[in-house]
Amino acid sequence: MKFKLLAAAIVLALGAPVMAAECSGDGTNLGKVANTPVSFASECFRTFSSLSSDFTDHYSFTISALGDVSGGLVNFLVFDWNDVNFSSVALSGNGYNKVDTNAADGFAFTGLAVGSYDLAVSGYLARGDAFGGYTGAITSTASIAAPVPEPETYAMALLGLVGVRFATRRRKQA
Repeated sequence: MKFKLLAAAIVLALGAPVMAAECSGDGTNLGKVANTPVSFASECFRTFSSLSSDFTDHYSFTISALGDVSGGLVNFLVFDWNDVNFSSVALSGNGYNKVDTNAADGFAFTGLAVGSYDLAVSGYLARGDAFGGYTGAITSTASIAAPVPEPETYAMALLGLVGVRFATRRRKQA
C-alpha cells in the first residue's frame, strides 16, 4: 500500500512541470465591434499536455468603419493565489499585423481598414497555479476624415475674394 502511494506521489510530482494551460475563451467570435465596449472573458486551467503554462486565446471580430481599436485586460483572482499574467496582445487581419508586448496597461491598434480581425491574448498561469482567469473589453473608434469642401464652397470663396478686390479698387479710385 505504501509503495502504491509513493509511486502515485512520484508520478504527480514528475507530471506537474509538464502542464500547459487551456483557456475557455479561445476561438470566441466577438461579432461587430463599434464604439460600445464588447466584453470577453476566459477561464484558464492547466492540463498535462505540454511543458509550459503558457496560453494564447484568439478572439475574432469585425469593424465596419476605418479606425482604431483599443481595450484592456483584467486578471481576476479565483483565489488569492490563482492569477494570470499577460505576455502580449496581437492583432492581425486585412494585411495588419501588430503586437503590444505590454498588455498590462491596455492595448491600442490604429489605422485599421474595414474587415475581419483576430485578437490574440497571450499569457501564462503564475506560480504553478492550477487555474485562473481574466476579463477584457474592446472598442472601435471610427477615424474622422477631414471634410472635403464641395465645389460650390470654392466658388463662393472665389466670388467673395473678387468682391473684396472690387471694393478695394473702388476705394482707391475715390
